[in-house]
Amino acid sequence: MVEMLVAGGTPQRTIANALGITSKCLREHYREEITLGRERATARVVQRLFTSIQAGSVAAMIFYLKARAGWKEGQKIEIERVTPPLERLSRADRDRLRQILTKTGATEHARLVGAPTQVEE
Repeated sequence: MVEMLVAGGTPQRTIANALGITSKCLREHYREEITLGRERATARVVQRLFTSIQAGSVAAMIFYLKARAGWKEGQKIEIERVTPPLERLSRADRDRLRQILTKTGATEHARLVGAPTQVEE
């Protein structure tokens, strides 16, 4: 019982109180259970984790890779520019882009393209 309580993280003072003894008495009489309780519990969990991995548990595999192999959720991908910079577009292309954006209701984006240029007729 002491080993199980230690493995679960119960403080020694609480265990001693539950047994009706002092903390000093607990350490004297249950030294092995206190020392090895957490390690034995961890070993059992690791054993079950590897059993789950061998049985094909994807969740167990992911957990192991995150905990031991440095894997992380959602890698950040930065995209600087998907479309060519506006300054590289010809005046005619900029005017067409602005017109398309205005017609589709994207007026904020149309303003980014700039004011319409004078088209010579």
